[in-house]
Amino acid sequence: MWVLSAPEDAIASIELLLASYQLCASWYPQPIVRNSFQARTTANLAQRDVEDLVSKLAKLCIAFEVSVSGLEPCSFLYHDGLGLRRVSLDASGEGVIRFGQLERLMELSQGSNAELKRLLRLASATAWYDLLQPYMTGNSTVELMPRAV
Repeated sequence: MWVLSAPEDAIASIELLLASYQLCASWYPQPIVRNSFQARTTANLAQRDVEDLVSKLAKLCIAFEVSVSGLEPCSFLYHDGLGLRRVSLDASGEGVIRFGQLERLMELSQGSNAELKRLLRLASATAWYDLLQPYMTGNSTVELMPRAV
């Protein structure tokens, strides 16, 4: 689980929530947002508990990604502007759109390539990844020194 951006005043609520699942996270400054922090943690939770945790995290309106491995790997993405999204993943971590979904999207697009493209972007959570990607920078303790010329 990766809490991508949480304001300082939300950390106590998040820690309480994580503690209810016997989880603990280490917090680091979020480099792109002032007074915001990020945290990563791993867990071994049942699918039902993962879904419950994700639902409760989403209610806190913080940006996060929860990756689930197992029989049906998936990723839960949350951004305040877009809400919560679940994306099925293949073994290499790529998003999966099943044939039934694709047929439904083709039917909904009514032959419009632009609409099909829009629906595919929604199904693959492209908008979520676009908004969350800038937050996905790890904590770096290395500072580059300016080059002497």
